[in-house]
Amino acid sequence: MAYAHNIRVKALLKALGEEDALKIGRNALFKAGMKLGQEARQRLGVGDSLQDLIRAARVLYRVLGIEFRVQQSGDEVFMIVEKCSLSSYYTAMTCKILSAVDEGVVQGLNPNINLNFTERMTDGPSECVACISYESK
Repeated sequence: MAYAHNIRVKALLKALGEEDALKIGRNALFKAGMKLGQEARQRLGVGDSLQDLIRAARVLYRVLGIEFRVQQSGDEVFMIVEKCSLSSYYTAMTCKILSAVDEGVVQGLNPNINLNFTERMTDGPSECVACISYESK
């Protein structure tokens, strides 16, 4: 799976260039992730709390071999990915584009919560870091 993703991202980069590949790829994958998140919200009975979102994300991530913890620092909440079975196979660009799926899934699970990755293992750090923020609608 990861190998196929890398090939597709490489083709996208070649066809569109980095800037457009990032923009178009992330936009399309965010939408796909959001749809998956909405479906999972209904199937899993995810409520509006952060705890419900975290439980659902753990179920979904377990399938991909991804383990994370949630950490709060003052008013900020972070998801720290400690283990990701994909990180040793994905290129940095593949991870950057495909992480939009995760961000979309979170938005689909709870439309008032956003996830935004700020650090990725594929760029060198030992853990991925994503900010979790609440949006008033």
